Order: sequence, then C-alpha cells, then structure tokens
Amino acid sequence: MKYDILAILIAFLYGLLAYFVSTSLYIGLGVGAIFALILLFLVVPLHVRHDEKERKRHECYRFLSSFIISLSVTQSGERSLEAASLDMKGEEKAIYEAIETLSLDEKIGYFANYFTSPSYAMFLSIYRLYQTQGGDVLVLAEPLLKEITLEEASGDALEKIRWRNLFNFASLWAMSYLVLGFTRWGLSNFYSLLASSTSYLATEMVYFALVLVGFVLFAKRLTGEKISFQRRKKDETLTCKKV
Repeated sequence: MKYDILAILIAFLYGLLAYFVSTSLYIGLGVGAIFALILLFLVVPLHVRHDEKERKRHECYRFLSSFIISLSVTQSGERSLEAASLDMKGEEKAIYEAIETLSLDEKIGYFANYFTSPSYAMFLSIYRLYQTQGGDVLVLAEPLLKEITLEEASGDALEKIRWRNLFNFASLWAMSYLVLGFTRWGLSNFYSLLASSTSYLATEMVYFALVLVGFVLFAKRLTGEKISFQRRKKDETLTCKKV
C-alpha cells in the first residue's frame, strides 16, 4: 500500500511538472496518467516482491537461529518451535497458527513452503539427522549457522548499498528538475511562444519518456526482480485452513 501511495504521488508531481513546462492541461494529465500506470503496474510490483524476499530472509534467519539454539538447550523440538514462534508476526505468524494441530515434523516440513531458501532445506536435513542419530545439534548445524549469519550480514550490507544508490538516482534526476525550472522562469518573457513550438513539446515528451524508462530500469536493477505484467497475488500459504 505504501508503494501505491508513493507511486500516485510521484505520478501527480510529474503530471504537475509536465503542465508547468508545457502549459497544457492535457499534456499534464496525460503524463500523470502514464506515470501512474507504469509505476503501479511495473515498478511497484518489483519493490513488493523484493521486500517480500527480504522479509522472508530475515524471518528465516531468526527462525533457524532460535530453533537450533533452543534445541541445543532443551533437546525438545516442540519447545524449540515454540521459542522460534515468539518473534513471528504477520504472514509467518498466521501460518504457524493455521498449522497448530499438525505434528512437529509436519509443522517444520510445512514451513519449507514458506521459506524457499536453500538454508531451510539444509536445516531440515540436519534436523532429521539429529532425530535419527542424536549428537550435539550445535556441532551438526555449525556450518549452517555460519552460512545464514553470513547471508544475513551480506544481505543487510547490500540493502544499505541499494538505499545509497536510490539516493544518488533521486539526486541526479532532481538536478534535471532544477534545469527545467530555470528554463521555465529564465525564459518567462517568451516562454508562451516556446511552449507552442511542436519541437519543444516533443523534446519535453522525450524527457518524460526517459525519466519513466529510467525509473523502470533502475527499479529492476535495484531489486534484482524480473519485470512482469502479472497481477500481484496473495501468498498461497495464507489460504491454508486450520486443521
């Protein structure tokens, strides 16, 4: 929802900017409408999918860490799962509550549908090995704990870089907005004549097209997601019924 609101706000601002530089209400409305469509149906889904993956990455790290550490202390899978559930919220919590009547193995196995990370599949193998052969679970899971800790740290560092790149991207385009503003005010004496020029308006439309293409390509690169025209779907795991 926050991305939808932001997309509409950006579309409104660009529509306003288009009207400002063209003095044409139709051009302003057209640019605003096109920006709204592209941002809502192309750019926003990229960020939504990226945020979902980031959220699940954090949740998987917390789940595995809490479960393994608790299991090393309690030697009880049930109590370890309860400990891991303490930090759950939102979709993850809803899934946990929906499968509360299942057996421990079924619960842990079911979360493989939610946590699609290879780390979770490795965790399942380690847990099954622990169930059959016993031993020190911290020793068995040491490589996994190191891997998920490294993944978490690397993912957080990459997110900081993404935010820095986003700031740089916004700053560069902001400079171009200033150029448009200076052009509009600096040439105010004969701007009405300039705005009636077809070549000038065409140049302005090329500018807005480049901005829009830049938004889409940057969002694709920033999120690492593929562009898709499919509608956003609710996670199927939420459709599971309580047993």
